[in-house]
Amino acid sequence: MIVKKIPILQGFPAPDTVNYLSNVKNELSDNNAIFYDIETTGLSRYTASVYLIGAVHYEKNQWMLYQWMAENEEEEAAVLQEFSVFLENVGYTIQYNGNRFDQPFLEERYRKYKMDSPFVEKPSVDIYQLLKPCQSLLKLTRMKQPDLEKIVGIHNRKYVDGGQCIRLYRNFIKKGSRKSLRKLWDIMKKIFWGLEKSFRCSPFGSFMMVNIIRSIVK
Repeated sequence: MIVKKIPILQGFPAPDTVNYLSNVKNELSDNNAIFYDIETTGLSRYTASVYLIGAVHYEKNQWMLYQWMAENEEEEAAVLQEFSVFLENVGYTIQYNGNRFDQPFLEERYRKYKMDSPFVEKPSVDIYQLLKPCQSLLKLTRMKQPDLEKIVGIHNRKYVDGGQCIRLYRNFIKKGSRKSLRKLWDIMKKIFWGLEKSFRCSPFGSFMMVNIIRSIVK
């Protein structure tokens, strides 16, 4: 398993702002949210596996990006275990479409390996579910994360779909391609930049959402 940890040097708001926009109140929530995303070898949580988990967490006065990657399919359990330990002192999670895909996928993989779910009693802030009621107002035909990123002004990111990521991963595990590995690290980092921008659009008091709506209805 490969573990990568780097500081996020741009974009993410102060932890108090994250808590305010999330509107989550529990005894662990102070400065203790994580943004997370997963990459899998397919869409079925019963037959596909998790090969990469990324998470952004605030510590020592800065946001840090963690990435756990399985160097082969046999290391999936090790990746899940590391992420479970990481979540022990986390108050709540923030993701995009995580309530429908990421969390159920992970929970099934934990069941497969007879591990306890690390999500028990942890509130989940799903940006997709928060913004879905605004789809018509935002004049969006789709609600994928890249569509939201364009609304908030991200136009120059090169998007890579899940299938392309899988091909990069297989190239890495079969040929040891460091170039493919670096691309996967970079893709995950850019996903979090976009996730944070989309999060600022959440209906929980974000002035950005107000400005977007005003620009549309003019």
